[in-house]
Amino acid sequence: MQILEFTMTGTKHSAAYATHKHDIAPGDEVEFEVDANNAYDQDAIKVLWQGQHIGWVPKRLGEAKSMLARLLMYSEDLMLNVTAEVSYHEVDNPVDMQLQVSVNIESWEE
Repeated sequence: MQILEFTMTGTKHSAAYATHKHDIAPGDEVEFEVDANNAYDQDAIKVLWQGQHIGWVPKRLGEAKSMLARLLMYSEDLMLNVTAEVSYHEVDNPVDMQLQVSVNIESWEE
């Protein structure tokens, strides 16, 4: 079940995005990592593509971003699989408007 879709932010602050933006395609998997040392957003979540930090989950998502952080933190305890993939990517669009991510969640059993 898809639970969230967002346009990634902060690509202009990512050397990895600048380097790899032509390699990223719809359907590519992305991962998330809490960015505890972020001075701009105390609840920041990094978006990673092939282990490279390419941007952030937008701060403006508010409670939806907090929900995503909790799902990521407790996914194993809740027996949930949280996955994400690039749903749209147009390299030549303006900064912060070119990469959309779709987040899905499924339950699993041991």
